[in-house]
Amino acid sequence: MKKLLLYISILLLPVAAKAQGSIVSKHDTVRFELVQNKIIIPATLDGRATRFIIDTGGRNLITGDSAEYHNVEVTARQLISDVNSGSASMFSARAKELQLGPGIHLEAVPMLVAPPNNFFRELGVAGLLGSEAFSKVCLTIDKRAGHIVMSYPYRPRGLPKDDAMDIPPHKHWHPYIPIRIGGQEIHMLFDTGMDGFLNLTGSDFRKLADNPFLSIDNEGYGFLNVGIGGIDAAQPEKIELVRVAGMSFAGKCFENVVATSQKLGGNSIIGIGLLDYGRLVLDYPRAKIYFLPYEAGPTDLGEVTRIWNVKIMPIADHFEITAVFGDLGVELGDRVWAIGEIQLEGAELSELYINRLLGKCTGDICQITVGVDKDNLRVVTIRKL
Repeated sequence: MKKLLLYISILLLPVAAKAQGSIVSKHDTVRFELVQNKIIIPATLDGRATRFIIDTGGRNLITGDSAEYHNVEVTARQLISDVNSGSASMFSARAKELQLGPGIHLEAVPMLVAPPNNFFRELGVAGLLGSEAFSKVCLTIDKRAGHIVMSYPYRPRGLPKDDAMDIPPHKHWHPYIPIRIGGQEIHMLFDTGMDGFLNLTGSDFRKLADNPFLSIDNEGYGFLNVGIGGIDAAQPEKIELVRVAGMSFAGKCFENVVATSQKLGGNSIIGIGLLDYGRLVLDYPRAKIYFLPYEAGPTDLGEVTRIWNVKIMPIADHFEITAVFGDLGVELGDRVWAIGEIQLEGAELSELYINRLLGKCTGDICQITVGVDKDNLRVVTIRKL
């Protein structure tokens, strides 16, 4: 069963590329709002105020209703692949002008056009800005300060040049960063669109199979993301819940990192959680990256990277179990009717809403109500792993 849904742009793994528009300004600082761990900045699109999510691992994207409101020209179609190896044809568009803050102007900005969906509506955004939007800018993201600094044509002053790391070339300017795990180095996509800290592909998991710093904590099945091609419940993927005893990036060490490993259509991902521990500088024009930790010494992530033993996501007009770890008395595809005392029937179909409800659960357990219909309901206790 496949449903054509789009929730976050880490699911978009592109097939085709386009050139980025010109930048006519020099420097600017833009304050951002952090909503449900998404970086949202104000912008002006073709003369009208709006907001976008900054998604370093995604593509420039605008919803169809926002494209119509801002009079963005819709052009040809592109074939787009997603995280579950599904695909769909999407329209392309080109915005005449995109202004970020008072100074940075982008012209002839290429974008993909996505169907309207609750994820973007709830966040109040027109879409996403990927790394391709900043290909001529040095982008500094400081989560603690709550702002992004865009520098053109030079990098910010005071950066330790000897600490610069190369960003491998990519047609959409996606930043792949070197992560060291027990003597092995793997380039992973830094993706502000992915919640959490670490997600390993099956291929990288196999590369690390003999690494003493990696161990399997649990196993499950299903899907952790719903791609633009939907999911096929008849062919669930195996998921490993792994623990990385130690990993490092730019000299900063992280310990006891809980991650998931599943067959994905791209590379392993370092998510927005990295920004909790340092300032990141993406020097796109010179293909360099800097990470400036807020604190020295190792950081234990054993508690902050834990996940629930089920994944609940909106599918069609309701919520379903899309992944399960262990034997819980629930099945992949079971409908979820309630989380705690909160009924889900008629609720806004948003993964953000589910995350908020689970965040209100006390301690490491929560009760959910599942069943094929209202006459066959049962209460199941779920836990954090």
